[in-house]
Amino acid sequence: MSRRGAPQAFDRERFIIPSPPLDDDMYGDLVPPTIAELVSYLEVDGVATPDLFGADPRVRDINDVLDELRAASINVDVHAVCRGESHLAAAALAAYCRSLPEPLLPSPFAEQLCQAVDHPDFALRVAGIRDIMSTLPEANQAVLHRLFHFLSRLGGAPQSEAQGNGYGQLALFWASMLLPSNMSRVRDRRTKEFRLLGLLLQQSPCIFEGSLEAVELPEPELPPHLAAEMLAAQAASRQWVKIKASLLRDTKGAFRFSLLEDSGGVYINKIEPTDVCDDREKLQYKDYLVSISRKSVDEMTLAEVKEIVKHAKSFLELE
Repeated sequence: MSRRGAPQAFDRERFIIPSPPLDDDMYGDLVPPTIAELVSYLEVDGVATPDLFGADPRVRDINDVLDELRAASINVDVHAVCRGESHLAAAALAAYCRSLPEPLLPSPFAEQLCQAVDHPDFALRVAGIRDIMSTLPEANQAVLHRLFHFLSRLGGAPQSEAQGNGYGQLALFWASMLLPSNMSRVRDRRTKEFRLLGLLLQQSPCIFEGSLEAVELPEPELPPHLAAEMLAAQAASRQWVKIKASLLRDTKGAFRFSLLEDSGGVYINKIEPTDVCDDREKLQYKDYLVSISRKSVDEMTLAEVKEIVKHAKSFLELE
């Protein structure tokens, strides 16, 4: 029996130990020693490892590695700590980054980057992403620079694609490690995340090191599930009919409709009868919102859309 309010023991078998926040102290090391040590080890022992980030070590083993590295002094023997297993070191690196209090590419920077990746001109696309990256906190920039210096070399090595370490495989894996977790639920966002990470990997010297040479390369091929999502979205867009409708609060102050969200975006789940006269007869189940109160819904989460509904005055404009 446990006493109410007593601290619960951390379950090391199931959960990764949270990483400490990054330190923006200009006089200290901006890259956490754990990240620096793991990257340095993987740069030597991990580059020839097939499917480096594809293994699934036990959570407890990952926690043991992270604990030993945090407690160690300088010049730690990472090979010994990881028992000579590059896959374990790679998993520990990813887990440390994923468990930071804030993502390395936090909001709203992540939203700006995903918008910039759609710029049709390659040079301006790279320049825009580089400019946004330069506004990140100094510690975030330092960690991302160190990380992508390694990952870009890994992805660009001969036979990397055949070994499971190509730009596409790395982009798919690291998107969920570096970006806010709620972003992947927004319509079309997963494809943008993948393209963004692919560009960061391919153009790392230009984006992180100030190189003036940015040679346009073919974007990494979309994984089958993202390609299928994109084709489905394109097919749906050709069938869409734009509808504009205004909803009024009833005599009890309610709009009498509800919303849900899926991979296609935010949609109308239920339209209820009302005692006022508005345009709800134009709407039906599974109508996807393009805008609400003249604000684009494409970059919003369901919670953000509901906040607009909550704080609306007497009517809502839906498109």
